[in-house]
Amino acid sequence: VAPGGLSGPLAATDAEVVTHPQRAQDRLAAVIELLRALQPHVEAQVSTLAREITALRAYARLVSADAQHTERLHLASLDDPPELPLAPMVLLPLVRPLLDEGTTLWSLSLHVSDGVAELRLQALGPDGARTRAAVDLVPVAELSQRLRAVHGQGAGLALLAEELPVFKLTWPAPT
Repeated sequence: VAPGGLSGPLAATDAEVVTHPQRAQDRLAAVIELLRALQPHVEAQVSTLAREITALRAYARLVSADAQHTERLHLASLDDPPELPLAPMVLLPLVRPLLDEGTTLWSLSLHVSDGVAELRLQALGPDGARTRAAVDLVPVAELSQRLRAVHGQGAGLALLAEELPVFKLTWPAPT
């Protein structure tokens, strides 16, 4: 996470210390959780899905209204994600522009079968125009290339063109 990416949430924390001390404490806890999840593996070749989900959950809490919930990102059946190997720093760069720029609700779900893991990030609505603008900020080609560099040609990230966008991230899963 670039230092500039933390300035807004930290400024919100500073402003909330007096007026909403519990919210400020929760937001600071989310910053700490995010930094712990990202270090020291940012430069690692391989991370795990569990670690990447921890970072993603912390970021979603950080940018939420109350710093306690991930109200715009539903992690479907990912309360206890598996320790599947996963290229580092793919999920956060995928989701960050969607949470930062839009008002859309998103659902992230995991499907594993026949040696392939698939994460689906699906827009649930409500604002189609802002959703499409946020989707355009996602570096799909770069993230897909990062996945292939770690997991081989069977891995990738695709944006499925539907009324409400769906990102499909696939990679080989150990059996």
